Amino acid sequence: MAGRWTWEEADRLVAGELRDLVPDRVFDAHAHIGRVASKDREYAACWGEGPEELTAAVWREHVGRQVGQGRLQGGLFMPWPMPSAPA
Repeated sequence: MAGRWTWEEADRLVAGELRDLVPDRVFDAHAHIGRVASKDREYAACWGEGPEELTAAVWREHVGRQVGQGRLQGGLFMPWPMPSAPA
């Protein structure tokens, strides 16, 4: 994969090979949601070319490419951790 969000031909080929190993129903037990603008500066580089908002719809689109849209049953979504957030 050239970038964290860029879907390349190699990604498609690997995902196709791995789909035989993935169950018919997939629940993602660890997914983050949030807005890039609300992230700490130290994490800004982590998002690179990604979307401004990380929503369940964005998750479904990108993870669906990897495992197959019809297999996604849901996920446990949590906000992105921010080390400088007040305790």
